[in-house]
Amino acid sequence: PANQRPAVLDQGNCIVAAGAGSGKTRVLAVRYLHLLRERQLGPERILCLTFTNKAAAEMRERIHGLLQQCLPGEPVFAAAFANFNRAEIGTIDAYCSKLARNSCNHWGLAPDFQVDDASARRVTHDLALDFLLARRHQAVAAAYLAANGLEKAVAGLESLAHGRDGLLGLVADPFTDNPSLPDAFSPAVQRTRLLDQAAKLHAELQAGLQAGLELDPGSGKGIGASRWLELAAQFPAWDKVGAATAGFGATGAPDGATFLATAWQPLLDGSLPRSPAGADEASFHYKELRPRLVLLQPALRSILAALNDPLAADSLAFMYEFAQLAAAERVRSNTVSFADVASLARAALIGDRQLREWCKRQYDFIMIDEFQDDNQLQKDLLYLLAEAPDSHAPGVPLPEQLGAGKLFFVGDEKQSIYAFRNADVSVFKGLSRELADAPGGVGRHQLAINWRSEPALIDFFNHSFAAIMPPADSPGLAGHEAGFAPLGAGQPTAGVVPRIVYAETRPAPDSLPEAELEAWYIADRMRRLVADREPVAGAGPDGAKVARACLWEDMAVLFRKKTNQHLLERYLRLFNIPYHTVNSTSLFTESIFADLYAFLRLLVYPHDRLAWASLLRGPFLRLSDPGFGLIVADAETPAFAFPVQRLDQADQARYRQAEGWYRQLSTMADTASLAELVAWLWYSGGLRWNVLKDGRNQAFAEHFDYVWAMAVDADRRGLRLADFIDELAGLFNTVDKLENATPLRAESRGVALMTIHASKGLEFPIVFIPSLQLGKNSPRGTATRLDPDFGASLKRLGPDGEAVDQLAELAKALRKLQVQGDDLVVSPSQAEAYRLFYVACTRAASHLFLSGSQPKRAAGEDFRQMLVTAWDLAYEPANDSAAGLAAPASETAPAAEAPLKTATSLTCGAARLELHDIEPRRKLDYFRLHQRQAKPDPAILARAAARPAWQVRPQRRNWAVTAMGDQLAAVPSTRGRPNSPEFPGLFDAPDQSQVGKLLDNSQPDGRASAAAGDLNEADFGTLCHEFTSQLLENPERPPEAGQRLARLLKRLSEKRAAAILDEAHQLAGGFLASACGQAARRCFLANRAGQAGAVYHSEYAFTWRTGQGAAENFLTGAIDLLYGDASGLWLVDFKTDRVEEPEKHRFQLSVYRAAASAIFGRPCEASLFYLRNQRQLPSAALDDLESLLPGAASYWERLP
Repeated sequence: PANQRPAVLDQGNCIVAAGAGSGKTRVLAVRYLHLLRERQLGPERILCLTFTNKAAAEMRERIHGLLQQCLPGEPVFAAAFANFNRAEIGTIDAYCSKLARNSCNHWGLAPDFQVDDASARRVTHDLALDFLLARRHQAVAAAYLAANGLEKAVAGLESLAHGRDGLLGLVADPFTDNPSLPDAFSPAVQRTRLLDQAAKLHAELQAGLQAGLELDPGSGKGIGASRWLELAAQFPAWDKVGAATAGFGATGAPDGATFLATAWQPLLDGSLPRSPAGADEASFHYKELRPRLVLLQPALRSILAALNDPLAADSLAFMYEFAQLAAAERVRSNTVSFADVASLARAALIGDRQLREWCKRQYDFIMIDEFQDDNQLQKDLLYLLAEAPDSHAPGVPLPEQLGAGKLFFVGDEKQSIYAFRNADVSVFKGLSRELADAPGGVGRHQLAINWRSEPALIDFFNHSFAAIMPPADSPGLAGHEAGFAPLGAGQPTAGVVPRIVYAETRPAPDSLPEAELEAWYIADRMRRLVADREPVAGAGPDGAKVARACLWEDMAVLFRKKTNQHLLERYLRLFNIPYHTVNSTSLFTESIFADLYAFLRLLVYPHDRLAWASLLRGPFLRLSDPGFGLIVADAETPAFAFPVQRLDQADQARYRQAEGWYRQLSTMADTASLAELVAWLWYSGGLRWNVLKDGRNQAFAEHFDYVWAMAVDADRRGLRLADFIDELAGLFNTVDKLENATPLRAESRGVALMTIHASKGLEFPIVFIPSLQLGKNSPRGTATRLDPDFGASLKRLGPDGEAVDQLAELAKALRKLQVQGDDLVVSPSQAEAYRLFYVACTRAASHLFLSGSQPKRAAGEDFRQMLVTAWDLAYEPANDSAAGLAAPASETAPAAEAPLKTATSLTCGAARLELHDIEPRRKLDYFRLHQRQAKPDPAILARAAARPAWQVRPQRRNWAVTAMGDQLAAVPSTRGRPNSPEFPGLFDAPDQSQVGKLLDNSQPDGRASAAAGDLNEADFGTLCHEFTSQLLENPERPPEAGQRLARLLKRLSEKRAAAILDEAHQLAGGFLASACGQAARRCFLANRAGQAGAVYHSEYAFTWRTGQGAAENFLTGAIDLLYGDASGLWLVDFKTDRVEEPEKHRFQLSVYRAAASAIFGRPCEASLFYLRNQRQLPSAALDDLESLLPGAASYWERLP
């Protein structure tokens, strides 16, 4: 295209600002070929660098493909194609590593050093801990530990080693004959920089104060400017202060700081004069000046405190000592970080003249992609490589010392989103100004047309980001801010109607959590898009965009935070939607991880009962309930030492097979790698077959890839199996993302789930951006800092007992001055949040779906607020039903934002923003979804029906007794149809003398019930049951609530909680005093004494099998209280209901009675005990319970 050609043909140093979808990779590739042909170069003469391996691979593939297309009639291209293996195309980290290995001996490193951030961090962590413990009695270390605690103190020292210049960049330069203390740790340099900053602030103070001396002071009536004029006349000039600071620190007496304190004292805190009330010019001036002086006060105080700090030099020495020891340890381990490698490369090019001259001769041109993600260190490196042949700068060359036309930078300041990796957008922005002084000047080119996204989406981008980002040509643009210039658009795709939707949840009573509602909405929206064959833009045969039906692979979900990714993964599985993740967050909460972990753990810890139980019930053994019960009851036997003859025939076969695997893996564990062990369990152990036998589990197969990648990483780090198991143990039931284990994939199938950062450089026809309301986490103060302006500092406990880092406070005050001094300047983190939202939105080619909810609190920097600001979205007040009741405003934090007002759509140009409410759903809806999605696909059933039949064992059915009883009690047969053919007599008309008796709302002593309104009835019933069990076993000891109920009670007032506990205690004591309670107490004592036939169980759990063949059912339940002797059994089910309805529980107690009789081989009687009125009601058994269960199960299956 014509707008790209000037960038390709420019012969000077170039800076290309390439917006999203503008074709920058093609521009780089075409310029590469242009240089090959016009300059008659070989591919090894052009150095191409980029930020990521993926981008480097894409650049190499694109250049190689273009070369292949241009071969006919072009000898230069033919020669370059033949020698393309010599092309220098890679990442800037890889190139730095190449340089560093040539000079690493200067630092004592071996050339085969390992570049691994994680390993380098672990080495530093261990050293930091030892370093602090050894020096804990020193003044600085003690104050540092007291202010931060051990964990944060260790992390603070670690952070020193992982700054922008790395750890090895902090120590002395090996190429210098007389090494001096690095600037970051030099007290003299730090003091000089503080005084330089003091001079700037003092100049501002002096200019502001003395400007009023030139103005009319008025008549002096009222509260005028006289006090201010007097202050201005007495305020000393900086040259007087400077004279007093010349000898600062020479004798240990802070003369200069004392002088500054005296000069600034009238401006600090209560000394600052009040705002003048006069109408004269001087009064107006000082009235406007005073707010600025108030803003300056924190910076002034921080400078004075830093200059007067008696431990400042000792603190710098403390940090530098650690940096030296950590650098030596890193050298000893031969492991460095990526920042170390870049720092070594720069130092080598500066200090090793021969190396620099050799590198300068190697390359005629240097092309750098994605430069907005680099920083000053990497820019210095490129300047050193691009130095003019006849120039020999002692350090980093100045722009005028660079070679003409050698550098070609490509980047987009709006896509700089890697500040957490030390990227600095101001470096890219400053290139234009710097390279203007280079020989031949600089060519500036703008690729403004987005060829990727549909024009309607381009209009949405332009409208949204022009409203929240400053204009690109704004004169007051700060270095950390990205300016926005409108994007151009290509041609629309015929047949594609772009959709831009923002959907928001609203709080509703009894609804699922809002995060789950959003996940449901996204999964359902994806399902409908594919079912409706929604048109998206795709590549046609000739490369032009054409419409086609969307596929799962066309969709991506981009997360700012992965907090709720595991929820979306669950709903995607419920909707049978295939997906893959760049970083899994549900891995450690799913069974595949647990199954692999349990087997591996038993190889190391064969006596681990939990892992053994997990293995017995997991897919490797799949033991029956009786077999499982027999083995776990034997608590002393280690894994695979149980006498197998005690199991039935089917369980014996499974047990022996798994035992053979266990013995084989035990042998392999001594010699095989961890990756081999994991792969054996997945493939040879049959776990893969067990997972993939149901096609809906396809997404789980990826979980093995992640565990295998973790094992590979552990092998690389030399971990033993025991070490690997200990690492995995800390990950259970977490939703952390995996950082250092990325599985290799031949292809990625299904919907892509990734972070916005991982999506950089990608495009998708359909993009979902969830959780717009989530902002950046509040920054946590670090224990140490490496400030680019003031050097190293740490947080210490001061003489007044306050933990503070004065230099950190100064930097914060100066940032606040910059932002509040210019209303158009935003903070660095806010500016990056704008860029992050821009990157996320511009990944979409055809459709963009945004979703979120009302922020619970002011998170700051959230995408939702950006959307609201850009589109001026209206609000409607949240009503009580939607938002819940709130305390008076004076007693609470600021109220959450009101929900967005429902509207059809908003338009701007071709962009149409649809506003939707996400439908509230209840737990019952989730249950129905789960049941519906659990059914096989009809197409699968049709294919299965066409296959030859073979005999299989009927699938077992499992039912919860109480749930089945509650559902059956509500069927229509209880209301006019008592003799249903499915379960005759199950709901015969009850004895009215025992039903419907409404209990009195007061206790026997007239005291009102404390439970109502505080704990729900179920929790109060559980509390009573806990107290009853404890009193039966030890009547002398006051009962205590269990952990869960204790946490609930802590949320109540102390008085209310005590009343509830007292009521539960009285109800439990009433049962103990009853005849039933005394009988149970006697059985407990007899059972404890070992009396033959005595039975006592509280909360007795069971699984009961009924029926045979197709009529086989498994019922599970828990009997509240079961006791008896040789003559029989009695079971009691406690109720705290206010209405006595024994017939409602007849089915439940009939099953309990039958199960207890079958298990213990004795007759059993059942009764209900209503604790509120101390009444025991016998429950009659249902006739022929076995014949009723198939009908009950059939009815249960048909429930919605």
